[in-house]
Amino acid sequence: MKLKVINIYTNKENVKHFSQAFVDTYSSKAIWLLFLDTNTSLEQFFTNINIPFDCQFLVAQQQSDHVFVLTEVYRFSPTLPLQTYSFGNWTAGAGLAWPREGLYMRRKNLKGLTIQATRINVRGPVRKCGTSKSSL
Repeated sequence: MKLKVINIYTNKENVKHFSQAFVDTYSSKAIWLLFLDTNTSLEQFFTNINIPFDCQFLVAQQQSDHVFVLTEVYRFSPTLPLQTYSFGNWTAGAGLAWPREGLYMRRKNLKGLTIQATRINVRGPVRKCGTSKSSL
């Protein structure tokens, strides 16, 4: 798992650059850690930024001299509100305190969102179909 760490000074230009960089380099296999100014609200910062449901994106905001609060952020869909989860704290003395639940256990409440799915019943053996260069 890759860790991508971003320290950003929040102004309109930096938010715009971050938004484009995130879209260009997004990977659900990475864990994102953004150090954000305490005076900036998460809802305001992520107004036009979609953090996909399967993305592990943490925001660290300094609470006091030796304490950082970590908040996990994501969206169920680009048009739905930002979801936040109090992920844990980091202190100089105790280190990182984080949840024991895995990613999808933390996100199991879809808050009424309907997921459309299909199920196909297959009888008999299933074979993998593909193409070969000779059949092209």
